[in-house]
Amino acid sequence: MVNPPQSKSLVIKSFEWKDLDILLGLENQLRTTDLEAAPITKSLLMEQLRQPNLDIERDLLLCLVDNQLKATGLICHEPRIDRAILDIKGTDEFLTSKFVNDLLAASLEKARILEVSTLDSLPPSQISRETLTNKWGFYKEHTYLKMRWIPGDLSNPTLPTDYSIRNYGERGDDQALTDIQNSSFDGSFNFSPNSLNEIHYRANMSNTSYPGIIFLMHNHTIAGYNWTLTMPIANGTKGIISMIGIHQSYRGQGLGKSLLVAGLKHLVSIGTIFVELEVDESNEAAIRLYKSMGFESIDRLHWFHLPLRSSDSSSLNDL
Repeated sequence: MVNPPQSKSLVIKSFEWKDLDILLGLENQLRTTDLEAAPITKSLLMEQLRQPNLDIERDLLLCLVDNQLKATGLICHEPRIDRAILDIKGTDEFLTSKFVNDLLAASLEKARILEVSTLDSLPPSQISRETLTNKWGFYKEHTYLKMRWIPGDLSNPTLPTDYSIRNYGERGDDQALTDIQNSSFDGSFNFSPNSLNEIHYRANMSNTSYPGIIFLMHNHTIAGYNWTLTMPIANGTKGIISMIGIHQSYRGQGLGKSLLVAGLKHLVSIGTIFVELEVDESNEAAIRLYKSMGFESIDRLHWFHLPLRSSDSSSLNDL
């Protein structure tokens, strides 16, 4: 007599620090599906979880199937713009199963408890668009291009008179970086203003460095910045242009190229294999600049949006 297969059991729970090792195990299991990826260390994972904009024991959901961690859902609260961002990670088996709807339901419940007006997400490709739109009411709002640059010759653009490049690290630079980042991206999609505490913390994480944060100076005024990061990969280190911005008062003068080149030169100097960045597909000027420097598109990333208040429900007509 053949016994019928037993149904799998799902438990969704909030993260506790005693769960750190199983979370690290899942993070590294997921990296094995990416041939370029390298394992994340426990210390870097802890740095990420302790960022001051997170309440990780409130914001991170763990999905255990038959007592094995298979997926996570992080709900990042951004009260300054009345929004939350949902970041889902999981095994292919989980993300293509019925259980993904349980994770989405639990995530939406958490977002509603936060009383935010919207929930945005860059969902894994394994979650079908039909599930997101027809069942849950998300709609596609923005597309970003992921672009990659392979190191090659870099010429130094000529800066106008009274302009110069310097690195982060002087007294008061925490506040200066906070100010230039917030002013450069004010009103941009997907940007929530950062606090001084958040900037200070991120500038001192192990995936960045003071030489990798670059200011464009106009006399003694910061006109723009380029914040670079690094990430270990299977055969070395990947460079990332995390954010590059020019203050609104200095735009239209071709200054972005100098900042970009300065960041690339730094990343080349520390031996990165290649450099990646993400750019809004509607930002044609930035895309032209990146392509002129040899960046090539390698992926398209689709952000989805869900209004959580009845006053926003008219947006669902765009489906």
